[in-house]
Amino acid sequence: MKTYFMKTYFKRALVLLVAPLMAMLLSSCEKDLTILPVEPTIEQEVTASGTFAVCSAKVTCPGNITVEVEWSLTPDMGNAQRQTMESDGGTFFTATMRGLSKKTTYYYRVTMTNRFQSLSSAVAQFTTLGSYVPEGAVSGLFSVSDSREVYFSQGNLQYQASTKTWRFAENQYDCVGSANLNISSSYSGWIDLFGWGTSGWNSGANCYQPWSTSTSNSDYYPGGSYTNNLTGSYANADWGVYNAISNGGNTANTWRTLTKDEWVYVFNTRTTSSGIRYAKACVNNVNGVILLPDDWSTSTYSLSGANSSGANFTANTITATQWVKLEDAGAVFLPAAGYRGEASVGSIGSWAFYWSASYSNESYAYGVSCNNLAWFSRYHGQSVRLVRSVTSNPSSVFTVDVSANPSNGGSVSGGGSYTEGQSCTVSATANSGYTFTNWTENGNVVSSNANYTFVVNADRTLVANFVAVSSWPNGVLPGAFSVSASQQVYFSQGNLQYQASTNTWRFAENQYDYIGDANSNISSSYSGWIDLFGWGTSGYNGKNPYMTNTYYSDYGNGSNDIAGTNYDWGVYNAISNGGNTANTWRTLTKDEWAYVFNTRTTSSGIRYAKACVNSVNGVILLPDDWNTSYYSLSSTNNTGASFASNTISVSQWDTLEQHGAVFLPAAGDRSGTWVSSVGSGGRYWSASYSNESYAYSVWFSGSYLSPQDGNDRYYGRSVRLVRSAQ
Repeated sequence: MKTYFMKTYFKRALVLLVAPLMAMLLSSCEKDLTILPVEPTIEQEVTASGTFAVCSAKVTCPGNITVEVEWSLTPDMGNAQRQTMESDGGTFFTATMRGLSKKTTYYYRVTMTNRFQSLSSAVAQFTTLGSYVPEGAVSGLFSVSDSREVYFSQGNLQYQASTKTWRFAENQYDCVGSANLNISSSYSGWIDLFGWGTSGWNSGANCYQPWSTSTSNSDYYPGGSYTNNLTGSYANADWGVYNAISNGGNTANTWRTLTKDEWVYVFNTRTTSSGIRYAKACVNNVNGVILLPDDWSTSTYSLSGANSSGANFTANTITATQWVKLEDAGAVFLPAAGYRGEASVGSIGSWAFYWSASYSNESYAYGVSCNNLAWFSRYHGQSVRLVRSVTSNPSSVFTVDVSANPSNGGSVSGGGSYTEGQSCTVSATANSGYTFTNWTENGNVVSSNANYTFVVNADRTLVANFVAVSSWPNGVLPGAFSVSASQQVYFSQGNLQYQASTNTWRFAENQYDYIGDANSNISSSYSGWIDLFGWGTSGYNGKNPYMTNTYYSDYGNGSNDIAGTNYDWGVYNAISNGGNTANTWRTLTKDEWAYVFNTRTTSSGIRYAKACVNSVNGVILLPDDWNTSYYSLSSTNNTGASFASNTISVSQWDTLEQHGAVFLPAAGDRSGTWVSSVGSGGRYWSASYSNESYAYSVWFSGSYLSPQDGNDRYYGRSVRLVRSAQ
């Protein structure tokens, strides 16, 4: 929309009335003329869209008046069209000028008339919008209210979970169909039927991911309340607001979902040049509903059963070639893509169900069923067709600002002024001692690629984020974790490992690496690596890491903790890829483990989540400053969650790890030389003893988690070391 304003003053007219006429005028014209000098004014403005413009006027003139707006293609107002303006009961008047052409200059004026005079404002002009069609949009303009027009997207919304990618269908008649049954957090195919408000934004709803399949309507309440729409404070629950659509400009907050009132306006209320708003049809052998733009001409294509809710899809049979002609003229097609229920996909080809952004009640949200407004269970998977506002003329110039964080972390390029619709590539290059992590805008990650390409359709402020690598000690992960109210630590890059033949200690290369069944080869001369150790077997005082006997008293430091002593693996030993200096690392106490899992305060409110990373089950620990924009995790802070709650690829894990996430793999445990629970359970030693037989450890499985579990000291458990962040 673009607004034009003008104010017109008229010269004061003093009417001298002789006494004999005074009484007559006062009695007959008292509502139309004042005896005092008057100075009429007209303040007018026009807000222009693509095919219509709204004229608003404030008219100051005593008496009863009528107000009219007229518009023409020429400044002399030849062949002008006229529209009487409606009054609000006071001095304000409005009228909508319809049937306009896109990106065309019009001339207009406002005229006020009472029974004695007719006065017109000076001729002004405005230019309609809409010649530029944004990426991913159909060219037609559709009124969704008396003062707003939108473009529809080129196809239904689709999502690929394995890559977290959103896109529009390639063709308007494309739909996924029964393959929606493959919905999951790791599915590598595409889905296009979604529960209400499942944009991926954690609004406080139990179900907010696009792969959500819960059949409880209350799980789909944005912000936890059924009265919240996908607008205002909860607009990010709208798929188009929160997400960057890869073939729709690839920028978040560009598209949106229509409200129920807007859907009703599109189907039943708006005025079109042809008088036709919609028609049911079969396009390229796909049933659905055609929406015709405001400026549709019947000469483009003749449709039967127009504006008829009872028409059949067979009323219009249109080939793919014929559809190209309609689409080029701005027509939109909503395919009858069916819906997804609890364990089935139904009504494919016979019904179209499209979500709105409006709630109905505690169980339902509004949507469109073929062409009628209806309400549906929130958990139903339904189609989503996004829209975006009419953009300004393509000559608009936008600014792309780029900066580095920290400023000495690296260099950035690609910023500057760009014409709307122009492609822009911004690049980030890390300085020595730093590594690039991502591009963010307003704190939200928009790309993890150092070379980020997008279509410019608004001002952008992009920040390239770098992490100092030279400042981190060897073997340290970048996230800081509170282990008490006054102390933070860094975790090691992986579980502790030992090679007896060379007496060498090291950290695993990757956080998800573990030895597994090969721990059964444990011996004083074994040339392979082990990573399951009896409690306190640092090598000090004869407590060797290759011990396998099952006598409790042989392990640790009697009835004492090993914290701060040489019995702690990290205190006594030099870790080859962890600085190679003794007394650098240590093991957390039982209270510190409990603080990490249960007590500490984090920026996101999330402390941990179970997951499967690179096909390895385990637990993710998130640092104190974790931001949910880095990656969205499900079933957080939930001891009973399953590992399948989050399925994360290697490339996705790289993003989490760069932001400080820690992964504790389910590496199993060992008794003597027998290894068990590999891949299904994890046990990590603490530095705290429990009694003469037991020491404390962290224990987790696919349905259980305890940060303070007492177990036999002779069991072989995983060791994950930390070092002070101070």
